[in-house]
Amino acid sequence: MKNIKSNKLFVILGDKSFQQEKIETILVSFFEDKKFEQNVEKYSPDRHDWNKITEQALTYSLFGIPRFFIVEEAEIFSSEKNIKDLINSARELYLSGELEKAYKFTISSLQQIDIGENDYQILKENPSHIANLLNEYIDNSEFCIELIKRFPLPEKLPEKDINTNLTGLVTQMPEGHYLIITSSNYDKRKKIFKELQKIAVIYEQPTLKKDNVEHKKSIDTFVKEFITKIGKRISTEELIFLQELCYECKNFKKNLEKLMILTHENPEITREEILLAFDDEAIVDSKMLSNYIKEKNLQKIISIITNPTQTKQDYIKLTGYLRSLIRNGIIIKEILEDRTIRDYSSFVNYLQRIKENPDFKTSSFFQQHPYYLFQCYQTFSGYEKDFLTSMYISLFEIDRDLKSTQKNPMDLLIDFFDKMFNPRR
Repeated sequence: MKNIKSNKLFVILGDKSFQQEKIETILVSFFEDKKFEQNVEKYSPDRHDWNKITEQALTYSLFGIPRFFIVEEAEIFSSEKNIKDLINSARELYLSGELEKAYKFTISSLQQIDIGENDYQILKENPSHIANLLNEYIDNSEFCIELIKRFPLPEKLPEKDINTNLTGLVTQMPEGHYLIITSSNYDKRKKIFKELQKIAVIYEQPTLKKDNVEHKKSIDTFVKEFITKIGKRISTEELIFLQELCYECKNFKKNLEKLMILTHENPEITREEILLAFDDEAIVDSKMLSNYIKEKNLQKIISIITNPTQTKQDYIKLTGYLRSLIRNGIIIKEILEDRTIRDYSSFVNYLQRIKENPDFKTSSFFQQHPYYLFQCYQTFSGYEKDFLTSMYISLFEIDRDLKSTQKNPMDLLIDFFDKMFNPRR
């Protein structure tokens, strides 16, 4: 195991007692006599000011080294359910007349919901738009609207995550300075968690004891009842395999829902489908997705769409990527004019000739890599241009629904691909 003293950043995820235990372990490894009070600066939740924390962590200490900066219950890991707490705090501050503080809490709630640049620009022009952005978390947003009108919004919404700053902070901290971040309420799907895995030592409290026989039995029973409920067959061997996976997986119920979708047309659950359902590393990779579209492999695409780690923002990005992909397919159809290109070399030569046309010379389309465009050509070669155009337009509707309604992103995208692969006649 890597020497603990060679790391500058420690992250502790768990309840208060677990946090205290790990903080003690870290400090004792540096101070054998356990006299470290003067070398530790703690920041409780009501003292979180990352500008000040950063400034102090980068300043050489008068108290000597090693020097520890402990940020308790860091908000950077907060899951979306905390948005309601932020808005409730904003409302209480608003009613008590502390408007500026209420405004800051409102801004924090906006940071948490990953609003895009377009929505933020609309909000700057029309404060009432905040009702659409927060409608999932609050029934009456009139006080938020008033706060947005009263205090000017910043030119750009501050980033809610500080992962870039944390990376830079760890790099720039003087030798002998260490940062410890704790949280009891965290969401491992957040981007900052992936960043921290690269730069920090992470201690996470186990979610269950492996010798908990009763817990294992309850999971086994739940899985059996789930299989019966969805009306599927499964061999004894695969059932045991599935139960073991569920026992090891924190969010196994989401994976079971994913399995139900993957097997909707199959009477019996297979090992391949189980593995797909529990493959949470399936990310939106352009080559992989375009290949699945070309193959009309709905099952593989569903395994991407139903990935439990996807966030709402991921689905918005996926929709944007699909628009770009299909737009390329439409342009290629127009350029080729029903010609059939057999190989990559012929495709590149034809593109080069077309590019010389003054009408196309400045087109951003030709700034894309030819091989990527060739992939788009192969992906959509079996589709008519008018059909692709209709699918392209429907993606704008999906994007609108993702940003302004509570419709399930998975349902929207699965319906989209089902329509694409099985057009109604």
